[in-house]
Amino acid sequence: MDKGLSVRELVALSGAHSIGRAECNFVASRLYFFNGNGTDPSLDPEYATTLKKKCPKNQLSRTTELDLVTPNRLDNQYYRNLKKQPVLFSSDEALVDSTITAATVTNYANNPIAWKKDFAAAMVRLGSLDVLTGTRGEIRKKCGVVN
Repeated sequence: MDKGLSVRELVALSGAHSIGRAECNFVASRLYFFNGNGTDPSLDPEYATTLKKKCPKNQLSRTTELDLVTPNRLDNQYYRNLKKQPVLFSSDEALVDSTITAATVTNYANNPIAWKKDFAAAMVRLGSLDVLTGTRGEIRKKCGVVN
């Protein structure tokens, strides 16, 4: 559903992936089962090796940091990671592959102040959106799956 956020705001909000953790099962398809077997070739090989150590194939309930460089700091490292391609989710990689968003990613990678300013403004705007509640809304039990 379109809530009126701009592309720039959505790219700025994606920077929240600079902090936090993800369950390994969310990246297992990229690490072990890409096209049925093997590792996603778009993953940086060194990064894939590191992730496989953090997320062994038989222990996918473990978690790993979204950003291995500054995992406990909300900063623009996410965008610097995107420029080098070591990112966890393929949806994040899409931001550098798109001609619509690549320039914004580059700007945020090189200009942490611009990202902080835009991120703060986008968060305020996100907080003002109408949230569906009661029977009109849904709190997902798993973020990637509709209940």
